[in-house]
Amino acid sequence: LMDLNAIPFNLMKKKKDIKPSLDVLREEVTRRGELDNNIVNKPKPKKGWSAKKCHEWLMANPITTEQDVAFLVKRAKAVKQVITNATQKTIVAPGTQVAESEQGNKWVGSLPYLCLI
Repeated sequence: LMDLNAIPFNLMKKKKDIKPSLDVLREEVTRRGELDNNIVNKPKPKKGWSAKKCHEWLMANPITTEQDVAFLVKRAKAVKQVITNATQKTIVAPGTQVAESEQGNKWVGSLPYLCLI
């Protein structure tokens, strides 16, 4: 649903803000394994499971119920829109100047903001 190497996600400076951690991946493997009655050998992703192994298992055992898929697609679109809006605000075309009010509290740039006490 969301490729972190595609636009707008590749424009983000901090991908870790939306990329699931290893603990989250392990929890999702456990959650899906417990909910799916078709899985005979329930996965137990303890410390031995890497992010790659968790991702492979999740791809091999996707969410298939219509309601869940619809919810995930809707949420993915919403997240993508938020990130698109945020990255568009930070991209400035070459040769254009940023208005003083839009620069914010930055230490660098044509109008750095310095706060001296």
